[in-house]
Amino acid sequence: MAPKLQTKMKESEFFPGKITCLSTLRPIENIKLKLTERQEKIFKNSCFGHFIDMKEVQFSSHLCHKMLLREVSSNDYEMRFLVGGSEGRFSMKEFALITGLNCGKYPRLDISQKDEDETVCDALLNGETRFTNQHLEKAFLAADTANDMQMVKLAMLYFLECVLLGKERKVLIDTSHIHMVDHFETFNNFPWGRKSFNVTLSGMRRALKNRVQKFQAKQATKPAHKEEKYSLLGFPYSFQVWAYEAISVLTPTFAQKEGHALPRILNWKAMSIPKETQLEKEVFSKKTVGIHLDNCGTAALDRAFTNFFLIFQVKVYQMLNPTKTEKEKAYMQCWMHLTGDNVQEAVAEDDNELQLLVSGDKDGHGEELEELDAYSDAPSQKIFSPPRPQKNAELGEIKNQLDRLEEKVDQILQLLLAKKSLSYQLPFQLQESVYGNNTMRRKSKKRKRSSRAKNVVMTDIRGNDLVVSENGGDNLEMMDSL
Repeated sequence: MAPKLQTKMKESEFFPGKITCLSTLRPIENIKLKLTERQEKIFKNSCFGHFIDMKEVQFSSHLCHKMLLREVSSNDYEMRFLVGGSEGRFSMKEFALITGLNCGKYPRLDISQKDEDETVCDALLNGETRFTNQHLEKAFLAADTANDMQMVKLAMLYFLECVLLGKERKVLIDTSHIHMVDHFETFNNFPWGRKSFNVTLSGMRRALKNRVQKFQAKQATKPAHKEEKYSLLGFPYSFQVWAYEAISVLTPTFAQKEGHALPRILNWKAMSIPKETQLEKEVFSKKTVGIHLDNCGTAALDRAFTNFFLIFQVKVYQMLNPTKTEKEKAYMQCWMHLTGDNVQEAVAEDDNELQLLVSGDKDGHGEELEELDAYSDAPSQKIFSPPRPQKNAELGEIKNQLDRLEEKVDQILQLLLAKKSLSYQLPFQLQESVYGNNTMRRKSKKRKRSSRAKNVVMTDIRGNDLVVSENGGDNLEMMDSL
């Protein structure tokens, strides 16, 4: 039996935190307002053009902080998190699916030949190459030129630095980016997705380093100290949208999915910022529950089945898997030659960049669901359950058993809706659904009108027994685990 997953940080060490997102989506609106119709059309055809159609997404500091607290493992190419007993992976592959950015190999660059004699730096930045994101934004908003391509190039540099490569206020922009923007084709084809992901992941991995000790030390001297503040670099919005895609219970309460556009980031809208207590209660503190039924009234059964569905509510997709439509997109081509998510394959890098490995499910965990087209309501992803060895031949049978279980639950719900008295029968049949090392047992019981309290013991997927009994009327009593 595989060891139980554990977070790097003990739950007793979890602390309140407030994140400053150093990426901003403000440039999207500024670009739409600043560029002419012709210039905006050129920008939309660039590598960043699809972000023009991005919906409003408010950054959720509490959501990202609570995810980072639950880190299981990380390396230079991925981070894994534990939510509700299940593990999810945020890697460069997920980043590409979310953002639609090019995450291919770094090319060898030759920028000796410029598109025009006058550079963007000379024309619109007063020849200055040492400036911050704040100075770049001011320069973009003040720029005035009849040269459409120069204005679009400045917009692309502005978007890159302020949205995808969010940095501290005093950090200067990489001058190589300023020089590269004068070569539109080179700049447009550069794998900025890889660059943005590396910055984002690196910042996330370092974010909580020594934070527990700092928080405890501050509280010891200042009892009023309630939360630890820190920043995230790069493009943390991609991490937040990945959470929406991977953790089913986050929608629709905390974010809404509208449409089936590609890439996936274009479908999500989050107009409000959730409270920390709400997230803790509705997402991170949820427990899977097995329900045990006997002679219960209709209202009691309704409550029981509401709790029963907690078994299915907290689903975490271990890996996001591309649909057939997504596989044809340019931003997914660098993964099409791989043998699958079960194999780590090196991606050769530029000598000046860190070698990156594209990692999959190293231990063969998780079940692969049927791939669906991007325009289907059901996501094409891999759903993860607590790790255990599986043989490929068993996966189909396990899926069939889960489907049959869901059908039985649907039948029970229909009976609850159709019969409001206490005299009907529930068609429970003895059934064992084997799911790895866990067994769900349901015992056959006919429901009859009775004043005596009776129990039915039902074992959940984690092997815990819980008794639910009715003590007359519609009073439902949930007893402790056996």
